Amino acid sequence: MATKLKRFATSNSTTKQIAESLTPSEADESGYDMIPLERIQLDPENPRHLGLDVSNPRLVDPEDARSEEKRDYIEKLEDLALSITSQGVITPIRVYRIGREFRIAHGERRFLASIMAGAVSIPAIILKEKPRTLRLQQLLENFQREDLSVFRRCENIRSVIAEAASLGEPIDSPEKLRKATGIGRSQAYDYLAIAGANDDIWDALERGQITSVGSAAVIARISDPMVRARAISEGIDPHGNTPPSPIKSIRPKGGRPAAFRFPGATANADVAKRIIEAVGGVGRYEVDWTNAVAVSKTFKQLLKDLEGGVL
Repeated sequence: MATKLKRFATSNSTTKQIAESLTPSEADESGYDMIPLERIQLDPENPRHLGLDVSNPRLVDPEDARSEEKRDYIEKLEDLALSITSQGVITPIRVYRIGREFRIAHGERRFLASIMAGAVSIPAIILKEKPRTLRLQQLLENFQREDLSVFRRCENIRSVIAEAASLGEPIDSPEKLRKATGIGRSQAYDYLAIAGANDDIWDALERGQITSVGSAAVIARISDPMVRARAISEGIDPHGNTPPSPIKSIRPKGGRPAAFRFPGATANADVAKRIIEAVGGVGRYEVDWTNAVAVSKTFKQLLKDLEGGVL
């Protein structure tokens, strides 16, 4: 059974605010025109870029490791191509100049679907230059799509972080990532951990061996490469679920399964903090560590997050 992809966790107001701040103004544009498709290039660094052949976007090599992902993408392009055939491209794409050619800033799907529809040109808004925060703009555009895989979402975030670093504005904390992208606090901690993860995590994400942001973040925090490799190979199945525990819950006759009880307790706030942060990540939960009641509630929330697949 396929797992349902998580939506981009921003409120409508936050998304609108980010969109308005990133939308190119008229001052950034140098004109509007019908541009021949043959003069337009795909952005090879767009995190969503699948490397489709622009001369024949329907062509997929069966030996391609990403063939299934490409076929799913092409199937959706076919629907858009039908719409373009009957109505044309309603919303212009945005491009910027690369010598005598143009490179797509926004509108890759409309461009490819236009080729599939047999069009020869496409309406385009020509930007004066490559947008300074292009990756951030593409992240917002890409994250609105439900079909974006966890790997693609993580790659979008990593591209935004790399772009910020190149601009001399490093995103080196969850708060900075939240401010830049508008994602939730919990997700910011997870995505930041994944962005700095070792190649084995990224390889597992790309292969589809890890399909949960929470799982990827937990494994990314494992420093021992041997333990991390085992967690990747044994701790997560192809659907991103943790395997069933060999310990069976006890079901009293006529009742619900008994909940597991963790033996022992501690009055040491530092111990409680270390356990919660080791599992959930440093700073994930805002809590007064000197307040025993607050710490207990946070631990319950940790268990809830684990059971709900958030972690």
